[in-house]
Amino acid sequence: MSTFPLKLFLLLVVSQSSTATFSSSSNPSIHVINQPHTPKGVAGKDTTLIQETCKRTKSYDLCVKTLESDTRSYNTDAAGLTKIAIEHALTNANELYKQSILWRKKTDLDQKTIRALETCSQLYGDAIDGLTKAVQAMESKDYQTANLHVGVAKEAATTCNQEFQEYRRKMPFVEQNENLNYLSSIALALISHP
Repeated sequence: MSTFPLKLFLLLVVSQSSTATFSSSSNPSIHVINQPHTPKGVAGKDTTLIQETCKRTKSYDLCVKTLESDTRSYNTDAAGLTKIAIEHALTNANELYKQSILWRKKTDLDQKTIRALETCSQLYGDAIDGLTKAVQAMESKDYQTANLHVGVAKEAATTCNQEFQEYRRKMPFVEQNENLNYLSSIALALISHP
């Protein structure tokens, strides 16, 4: 009697389970615990799509953290995750815009810092406009337009940083600016494969 069908059956059973134990006796037995591995996020929700989608980015950890923090991420597809990433970048750009305005109102700033803050305020305004248009473009599945507008936000973060460096001044919101850069980069990577 051939053992090939048994071996094929065992291979199939083992490949569909996450855990299997074998005894080494002459009468082998298999104890299969059929618990396929499904990554779980907030409240035990499946995060497989989030993790697979974020593998396309250079900022995997930030991508996963951002998308897992948004409950809408668990009930959407890859294009929906992209839109959510853009919306998070938009929220960040709004906060940066507000901060740049507040910092400009301080009375103890030198002229170079004020000029850098004015430039950044304008750039963050452009980023807000661009990201808003990118969300709308994603809703109409116009990925090329979305890509263009998210690129504006990424450029805003980069240029603002360069503005402070050029004036040899310390940017008061470095971390948030870096987040806009990273979130925009994540969105750009996701747009290219919606």
